[in-house]
Amino acid sequence: MPCFCAAKLGALSTSLRGMPPLTGLVPVLPASLVAQLGASAMTPAASVAAASASTTAAATANLSFMAAFAADLKAALGADLRTSLSTTGQAGLRADLSATMASLNANGNLLAALAAALQALLAELMPLMQVASMVTAARANFGIDLRAGGALPALQARLAARASASASTSASTKASMSANVSAMLMSRLGLSANAQGATSANAMAHGLMRLGAGLPALSVPAATLSPLNALMAMIAAILNALGVNLLAPNVRANVRAAVGPLPLSALAQLSIPVAATARATAQANISESLRATAPPSLQALARANFGALAGASMTMRLAASASGLLMAPGTCGKPCPVATFEPLAKAV
Repeated sequence: MPCFCAAKLGALSTSLRGMPPLTGLVPVLPASLVAQLGASAMTPAASVAAASASTTAAATANLSFMAAFAADLKAALGADLRTSLSTTGQAGLRADLSATMASLNANGNLLAALAAALQALLAELMPLMQVASMVTAARANFGIDLRAGGALPALQARLAARASASASTSASTKASMSANVSAMLMSRLGLSANAQGATSANAMAHGLMRLGAGLPALSVPAATLSPLNALMAMIAAILNALGVNLLAPNVRANVRAAVGPLPLSALAQLSIPVAATARATAQANISESLRATAPPSLQALARANFGALAGASMTMRLAASASGLLMAPGTCGKPCPVATFEPLAKAV
């Protein structure tokens, strides 16, 4: 796995500090609007996913972590978690992760110096991110381009229709959805929801704990790395939804051009059907019903502790969202502590 290059991180720091202020270019929309728009458009399967994310049942929470770790691994390395936890696969994965985590540690001072700027940028970009989220939600959930003529009446009609359908969902259906959360998470891991699948899940959990025990500690504080992860994801989301590269020249003009055709004032006044709001409450009730529910066969998984993998998870997430910051160790032409570290990591 490549390392986070000091030269590229330095260039990113310069770009972020040189970004012109965007305050005032986009109005602040009601905080609940994007959430309501997304919740009203959820399918039953998506409702289960939302509920599973908040359950406190230990086994389900650990299954959720494993599914997220598998997704991070796939996005960052293109690797399959089950294959990577084999004896030979785990050695290679540990070496790769160790080298990349070492590169973050080696750039700790540079990242720490960015912390205040990252927090300020996150706050400044939030209104634009809300707009991007609304554009994405309308397009993905309803097939509506908010820039097109007649978009708002069409969206209002679709919201009303979805709310009516939601109101007809029976309590028994919701209970059935609740019971299938563990099965859904196991499916994301490529496992069947049966005794054999549970055995495999327990084995994967044990393998992940062994992987975590052999990784170096990430010395960059989460308070620094999390905002960087969030900012890079935000930059990617805004580019995808609005076509605006926040790190390119003329960013203020580009933002104005992108949001100009959007009916932002009218969107702020959009009427969300009552049933759509009620659905969010129903989802919370589903989440509550999931608490402390774990099949007996997953009790071993419930005792797993993945704390040692938090740094690796954040590292892979950043590698996936900011691949432009990565280079093969020793190839940027500058002294590279990771190029020295890498052979040692592979020897572990």
